[in-house]
Amino acid sequence: MSSCLAQGHYRVDLRRASGWRVAARQAKPAENDPAGNIRSRLGRLHRGAILDRCPLKWLSSSPDPVQFSYAFLGTSFAKLGVLPVQADVSPSPLETTLLGSALHASVARHAPNGGNPMSASEENLVAGAKLYRQMCSRCHGLSRESDNTYGRSFYPPAPHFALSRTSYTDTEMFWIIKHGIRNTAMLAWGNLLSDDEIWQVVTLLREFNSLPDSVTLELRGHHK
Repeated sequence: MSSCLAQGHYRVDLRRASGWRVAARQAKPAENDPAGNIRSRLGRLHRGAILDRCPLKWLSSSPDPVQFSYAFLGTSFAKLGVLPVQADVSPSPLETTLLGSALHASVARHAPNGGNPMSASEENLVAGAKLYRQMCSRCHGLSRESDNTYGRSFYPPAPHFALSRTSYTDTEMFWIIKHGIRNTAMLAWGNLLSDDEIWQVVTLLREFNSLPDSVTLELRGHHK
């Protein structure tokens, strides 16, 4: 422990001032030290703890007892085979809320900046309708009257875009279509479609409830 400073770690002092406060100061950090800001890594220490010349690696690797207990219980249940894995049941409200929030947050974080570069011209909408009919309609439906049994059989069920509008922005839809969503039936279409083709599908989805007649004909496979 006494050699921590010579190795480029951080020294941590506790001082009494309106309760306990952590004051961290850097002592010759190594050039390759990835820790960054010590204050964001240490957080709030337990009252009465006294640490001096303690390696940052040791601090950040100390497990939280509660988190460790939850992780242990979850792993135990998984190994016992009691967790449901079948796809012919509806997701629970808790699962829908938690995983839905995590999905929306991750997509929002990774989606590209800016807006949709593709104009909603008839040409682009017709092209998007052709792609949607060929690639997407079996899972996501063509119209309000179309059968979506195939899409409903996934876990979670694929959204029926003719019946419900998506809450994702255009750039978020682009990211989802291009990269897919793991552990669902949504594949990464970026391996099959160009960026322009994906944007055409996104543009179609945005205008799905107010399409020109020519686009609706293409969407249903009736060509002029």
